[in-house]
Order: sequence, then structure tokens, then C-alpha cells
Amino acid sequence: MTAIEVQNAERAVVGDCIMAPHNVRSVAGFVSPADFADPRLGQVFGLIVGMASAHGPEAVTQLTVVEEIRRRLADPEQANRKHHAAWLDFADLASIITHGFSGIPETHARMVRDAAIGREVAAFCRRNLNAVESGQDPHLITAQLVEGAKSIRDGSQTKGLKSRLLADVFADEDPGYDWLIPGLLERLDRLMYTGGEGAGKSTFGRQVALSAAAGLHPFKDERFKPVRVTIVDVENSEVQWRRKARGISLAVRSITGTDPSRMIELCCTGRLDITKPDGIGAVHSLLDEKPCDLLLIGPLYKLVPRAITSDDDAAPLLAALDSIRERADGPALMMEAHAGHTVGAGGERNYRPRGSSALLGWPEFGFGFATDQKDPARVEVIRWRGDRDERDWPKAMRRGGTLPWTDDRDEPSQAEQEEALRQSRGLRSVGR
Repeated sequence: MTAIEVQNAERAVVGDCIMAPHNVRSVAGFVSPADFADPRLGQVFGLIVGMASAHGPEAVTQLTVVEEIRRRLADPEQANRKHHAAWLDFADLASIITHGFSGIPETHARMVRDAAIGREVAAFCRRNLNAVESGQDPHLITAQLVEGAKSIRDGSQTKGLKSRLLADVFADEDPGYDWLIPGLLERLDRLMYTGGEGAGKSTFGRQVALSAAAGLHPFKDERFKPVRVTIVDVENSEVQWRRKARGISLAVRSITGTDPSRMIELCCTGRLDITKPDGIGAVHSLLDEKPCDLLLIGPLYKLVPRAITSDDDAAPLLAALDSIRERADGPALMMEAHAGHTVGAGGERNYRPRGSSALLGWPEFGFGFATDQKDPARVEVIRWRGDRDERDWPKAMRRGGTLPWTDDRDEPSQAEQEEALRQSRGLRSVGR
């Protein structure tokens, strides 16, 4: 838009709000006083919005607006206020009132807002160009560009909250679950799992990732469309993955005939601080280059520079992880965390993630692996938070079988099933 077009749009917004004050609230949902290139027009618009908000749209008339401007001009406190913009002269205001009414206030409000975003983008680019030319750290500037662009983008969205009738929500067609692993993981799910030392947490993560990449349910003989998996391991090396995951990969391949290693991107990076722009930026760059459906990242404690002892420590970490989930192609997230060392009144270990309580409420699913003291080959899967939705994760797992972990459900044996069947038939015979 040209400067003249912007000026005309701004004048039209003010004229519309004076001549049709019932539109003030809807117009204020698109534009604010700071969005006006002419601060005098922005000041009048803010005055009108304030009058309508305090006393209702009927309080806004040509006469009351002029009288309120006169009152403020006569107020020495208003006139001496720092950064106080000059008011429009009354001849200009009269011209706006006479010729400014358009009947399409929201259209002009959008034009004013778009022009304001354009000015913000231009100023943002100039600031960063000056920073580059002055020799500032280019990595820092790049991170600032990404975060600044996101801020402008988010601020450019239409203002105001929108609601719908619950009846209309009920009437919408239910799209159903967007499963990655049917019954276990849906797109955008967040799963955090803990356990004692040597409980098999890392093996569990590898089994789920490799099975999903081949389209195999990790605990059942069920098939589905293979998913793209990315692993950002900040603790283990490629050598460790080669030694620990090759057997799982071969087992999955023997079952499905599909090589899961060709569907998985592995990044072994060492400790990574994703609370800093360069850290989380590196993860986003990887996902831009290699989009995925499921991201296995962690362990959690190596994604931050220090212990997560408070909500203030946890907040930037969880915000960074949420930024991954909120991508347009956002994946489901799986991450390993370390359980605390505290022991409950019953002598049982607490399997909640170590650190801030904010970690408890963040994922959709959180559970810990507790080794069975009577049977070291078995672990119980203990929920340390209630599931946000119904899932079919095992309640217990056993080491061994074709894959490292198998579902150890408390199901009756074949002999017990046959005996129950005989008894039921006998009861039916008696009933006859």
C-alpha cells in the first residue's frame, strides 16, 4: 500500500467509528491505536474506544468526541504528559467526520493493521542489518531473526478471542484419532518415561522407535503404515547405538521384512541446551531438513545446562519442547527422564521425574519402570500421572522374546481358559 492509501484507510477507520459507533468493538479486534502511522489519528481512535468501553457505543457522537478532545486540550496534566501526541485540529477532524464514513470499517481496519505489520518488519530488518554491519555475532543475530520473525508472525494474527456454540462443536464431524502407533501414540502426543538405573528405559525407547519405523506394534503382532522417526540422543554415541540397537533392528526386520534403520534419522550430539536459541534452533533446523512423525529426544536432564529444581528452570525447557510440537508438521514426542531417589512411606521408590513438579503436568502420558523384586526379568509400568486419553500401554513388561520387551499382561493361561470354559458349560447344563 502507498502512504496515501494508508492515510485514507486510517482516516476512514476513525470516521466509521464516529459515525457508526456500534462498530467500535469489532474494529478494535483488528487494530489498536499504536497501529496508526499518524499518531494523532491513533490517539483519536484510542479515545473513541475508551468512550465506547466505559459508557457504551451510544456515548460516541460527533459532539462528544470533539468535546472530549477540547477537555483534554485544556487539561495541563494531559498536555504535559511525556510522549503526548498533538491532537488533530478541529478542521481536520470535521473533514474526517464529514467524508470519512465508508460503511466497511473492518476492511479498512485490516488495511491499517497490515501496514503496521509492514512497518514493523521493515524496522526489524533494518535493526538486524545494522547489527550485522557493526560486526555483532552472526549466530546470535540469526537466532534473534528467528525469534523476532516468530514474534511478528504471532502478533500479526487477528486480535480478540473467538468462541463457538458447544452445539456447533458437537455437530462437527469427528476426524477420529490420528494414530502413529494404533492404540499407543497419536500425532502430537507427549510421552515421558522414567525408571531406576538399569531398568531398561533406553531399550524401551529404541524398541518403540524401531518398531514404529517398520510399521510394527512394539508389543503386539499388528501392522500399520511405517512412520518417520528422528532420534536426538544427547547421552549415547553412535557406537553405543550400533551395539545396542542392531539386534532390535534385525529382530524387527525378521518380523516385518522391512529394515527400520532406513526410516530413522539418528543424531548423537552430546549435551544440548535447548533453552538457548542456538540449541533449539539446531533441533528445528534438523526437523526442517528431515521432517518426522515421531521424535525421540533426551534424556531430559541433558537438554538443560543445570538441574531442573524449580518451575523457573522447567519453564524454558517445556516451552522449547512445545515449540517442536507446535510446528506445522509437529511430531509426537518421546523422552526419557530420570526418576527421583525418594522413597515413599511404603518403602517404594517414587518414579516421578526428578526435579520441578511442572514436569508432572506437561506430558499426556508419564510412567516409570519398576523392577519386580521377586522377578528381575519383569518390570511394572507405574503411572506417575493420569493418562489424558485412553491408551493401551502395557501395565507390566518382561525381558526376553523376539524383541527385548514383551507385554506381560495378567492373562489366564491356556489351561486356565479351558477350565473356565468347562465350568461355564457345566453351569449352563445345570440351568437347563
